[in-house]
Amino acid sequence: MSSTSENRRFRPYLSEQDIKKIHRIKSSKGDSLIDGENEVAKSLFSEDWGRHIRANIIHLDEFLEKRDGGYLDRLNLDKIRQAVKMSTSERVIIEGIMAMNVMEVLGDRDTSGAPNLLIYVASLEWLEKWKQYGDKSFHDIIRGEEEKMWYCNKDLGPSGVFPRMDRFNLDLYAYTAMRKPWLHADFVLTR
Repeated sequence: MSSTSENRRFRPYLSEQDIKKIHRIKSSKGDSLIDGENEVAKSLFSEDWGRHIRANIIHLDEFLEKRDGGYLDRLNLDKIRQAVKMSTSERVIIEGIMAMNVMEVLGDRDTSGAPNLLIYVASLEWLEKWKQYGDKSFHDIIRGEEEKMWYCNKDLGPSGVFPRMDRFNLDLYAYTAMRKPWLHADFVLTR
């Protein structure tokens, strides 16, 4: 293995309890979710994990359609449902942002109602940001993020125009604020 690909692999610290959990998961059937922040190499990790547990991988971004709306609005849920059904493996990894919401909309393919494993992938900055938000309202969080956008870009746009967060980011922030998916994850990986 080259040093470049070795550097790109995730090397999280795993406790003895984590290792036991992974062995239990490897010997069971079912779906795994890899959720997380946008642009943190969830796809790369899912490929590594999928090879390790011999799972089919469904990348949610591959089912995005070019149309207006937020992330969930743009996903072709029927094609995702079909891809999960058509999987030839007893194990499927569903990877993408807002994966918990996608699974709720789709309905889990087995009757357990929950994935076999949830891994949340994020940057330390992302997790720290949400820790600092604490119990702030969603409105206050979005207002604060839009103010940061304004301060960063005030010299780039027309004077007096206050930027608004786009629908994609509104969806991601709403999902993160409401679900706090790292609290439900079996593992949290940071980049």
